[in-house]
Amino acid sequence: MTKLSATWLARLAVTRRGACAIALACSIVSVLTASLVFLAAISWINEKTLHTIDAQLLRRAELTFDYAFIALGDLSERGYTSCDAAALAEFRKTIYRYSAIKDIRVIDSSNAVACSAFPETLVSESVSTNDGNSLPALNHQISLFRVEQSTGAEIGIRWTSDDKRSLVAIVSASSLLFDILPQDLRENGTSSLSLADGRVVAVQDTDDTIIASKRLRRVSLRSQRYPLIASIGIDMGTLDQTNQEPLVWTVLLFAAIGLVFGIMAAKISAQSAGPVAEIDAALARNEFVPFIQPIFSLNTRKIVGAEVLARWRRSDGSLVPPDQFIKVAEESGRIVPLTWHLATSALTALRKHLSADRQFKIAFNITPTQLLSSDFTHQLREIAVNAGVSPRQIVVEITERQEITDLQKASVVLAELRHRGFRIAFDDVGTGHNGLSYLQKLGADIIKIDKLFIDSIATSRPAKVLVEMLVNVARELNMTTVAEGVETEEQVVLLKECGVSQGQGYLVSRPLPVSAFLDLVDSFAYAQPASSIDAGEPLQEAMIA
Repeated sequence: MTKLSATWLARLAVTRRGACAIALACSIVSVLTASLVFLAAISWINEKTLHTIDAQLLRRAELTFDYAFIALGDLSERGYTSCDAAALAEFRKTIYRYSAIKDIRVIDSSNAVACSAFPETLVSESVSTNDGNSLPALNHQISLFRVEQSTGAEIGIRWTSDDKRSLVAIVSASSLLFDILPQDLRENGTSSLSLADGRVVAVQDTDDTIIASKRLRRVSLRSQRYPLIASIGIDMGTLDQTNQEPLVWTVLLFAAIGLVFGIMAAKISAQSAGPVAEIDAALARNEFVPFIQPIFSLNTRKIVGAEVLARWRRSDGSLVPPDQFIKVAEESGRIVPLTWHLATSALTALRKHLSADRQFKIAFNITPTQLLSSDFTHQLREIAVNAGVSPRQIVVEITERQEITDLQKASVVLAELRHRGFRIAFDDVGTGHNGLSYLQKLGADIIKIDKLFIDSIATSRPAKVLVEMLVNVARELNMTTVAEGVETEEQVVLLKECGVSQGQGYLVSRPLPVSAFLDLVDSFAYAQPASSIDAGEPLQEAMIA
């Protein structure tokens, strides 16, 4: 700013009208800045929403094909590739086990259908399985093709084991699109699946006016493993309307703080380092304490294990909400000493119970960053030895808030842990970073099905299908399944129907202090909803991370 302009502003600010003008100018600049930033953020959110939904559709399709591939491979390995009665019976059993598969067929060397588990599905159908229409997957034993049926197109998955015969699974393509779009976007959007050569196998459209709209934004994602493309189209006007509701309040807020914007920025900058210092002080004062949530058998309600969760109880007895310290602890690296402190405290406090019940398992959440640290295995073993607890009773639960950046190193670390006797679990399976690729590359003993699917299992058919798929994968890989967030008896019934063996949630108990947890275990040989124990003050829940 020049000396002349500074003098002019000083003179202007002397009068009330001039001061108001300056304040108004600052507010206008602040409002314009906020509006531009907000609109840019909305545009970014819209794009991320589109790509996230498209990625979810592709993951759903890939997961379905994975199960079909597993089913066909299993049949082939067991020798059921003929058309005799025993093979057809196994085909039907497999279809009942994998609900997404509609039919299983044997294809001869001339690409003709030799037999089918349900021959009635062949009526009014044209199956293209010749080399010109069948597209190979990354695994060259697998190929996909379009199946024309009277009710619409389906997808055929072909498993070729020899030159004479191959197996084909017919998968319902339209079911993969069900409920993929959120409720508020469903009437103004479209979704589709097509093969890599452009042949559409499933499409879900709204009216032609929306589909022809110039504001319809389309995104596509190609599978790396299958010749498949997932596409999503959503009217941008609908997205804008959904996301821009806070705009007016944002503009008013920035107008009100226009004059003190610099002061607020300084305060925010000053506060940014504050939480880390508070966590350091809390660690020094041992204010982080373990809370325990039971893991129980869905069949017997017996408590068979537990998960250790982090709580920050200040010296005055107040609880700090977990969302105010877990993320900061992870980003600052304080999560490492916090986790070791909780593990030491929990194992020491539970030593007597773990010694009495050798089948009891205690789980700790570990971030991928901590897992990949150089001395992780050594420190975990040292804590277990000092606490007098067998490694076979300790479950290392890999959280999903961070991506595993070095899969090769992680595989080595996990293999060593399992060799030492520790159990490995993957948390929130079915969402985010933890997918089937992690299970395949890293291996695990336990998979924990995300609460997202448990919440909707009673009302959403796709949610139940996905749970069944995860259970089938766990069964094939000899893993235990644990459902997170079990809160109702109806969920228990449905989870048992799906084959889930264990659960965790408020149906039995919320997370408890160690003493209350031990009282719960001692009081109930078979866990029941612990309403009397849970009746105290609300407890903020957070995993160790």
